[in-house]
Amino acid sequence: MRIHHAVLSMTLASTVALLAGTSDTLNAHDHGVLKLATRQLVAADSVQIVGEKFARRSALVLFLTGVHGRIRLQEVHADTGGAFAGMLHLPPDIAPGSYRLIAIARDGDEVATLDVSVVSARPVTAATSHQASDMPSAVALTLPRARNPWVTGGAVFAIMLSLIGGALLLRRPATKTGILAVVVISLSASAIAGAPPGKLATGGHTDSAAVAAVVDRYHRAVADGDTVTALSLLATDALILESGDVETRGEYRSHHLSADIQFARAVPSARGPVRVAMRGDAAWAISTSKTQGVYRGRAIDSQGAELMVVTREPGGWKIRAVHWSSHAMRPSR
Repeated sequence: MRIHHAVLSMTLASTVALLAGTSDTLNAHDHGVLKLATRQLVAADSVQIVGEKFARRSALVLFLTGVHGRIRLQEVHADTGGAFAGMLHLPPDIAPGSYRLIAIARDGDEVATLDVSVVSARPVTAATSHQASDMPSAVALTLPRARNPWVTGGAVFAIMLSLIGGALLLRRPATKTGILAVVVISLSASAIAGAPPGKLATGGHTDSAAVAAVVDRYHRAVADGDTVTALSLLATDALILESGDVETRGEYRSHHLSADIQFARAVPSARGPVRVAMRGDAAWAISTSKTQGVYRGRAIDSQGAELMVVTREPGGWKIRAVHWSSHAMRPSR
């Protein structure tokens, strides 16, 4: 009888210990890792977020917690590998300050944290003024007119030259050279006819330096991961052209900006001098660069070319269009 009681007691103790261990295992969570393209977040903006090492197929809720309380952002779902990726969206009314980004499991456990800071969105005064100016109005539009007869005569001559050149070229079979000539002549005529007097020559050193400074500030902001400064230098209607694709400012902010920041941080790039040409309140800046290093295990050795169209706005010079192209460096013979 005593042996029977002893065996029964040992069995019950083993069962309790096994259940306790199983309970701990079931309630335990994998401690995940949160990664952001930048830890300086902007109100009403979005930033790329990546999560790793979470429980498989787990549902998580992301919060920002700080002195102003806890703010629920969004729910994400880990895949079969315990990872997720997407865009983290910030509300427009969030107060600036220091926060902690936390991931909460369904049972309320905190499974990942990341310290971040939030800055307020910059007011886009110039864009509001520009949009208002696009509305129909009954006020007569006043356009600057050239009073110099030489300027007027030169414009008329350029227009006539473009018409005559186009008529002659249209009588021949269409070729790339002929089409390019028509385009160049037409653009030249339009520029001469539309530019105010005294603005046909290349702009002064002050404007050229200001344009070059905007280009340099943009590249430094990308290299530093400063999305606020980088986006503030892009006009609201800016277009980004790269690898055969065209993106708006908003699309570039959501898609490729974070990738460009990661690449610029990982691979050093030597940029050449910026050549600036002016035409009134518009300028185009051309530069080249050489990039060498290793990115995600792949050797990089390429040469790039960049064209930026920059215009003078009420708030300063803004980038209106960017075109990037690159090719692998050819081995020297």
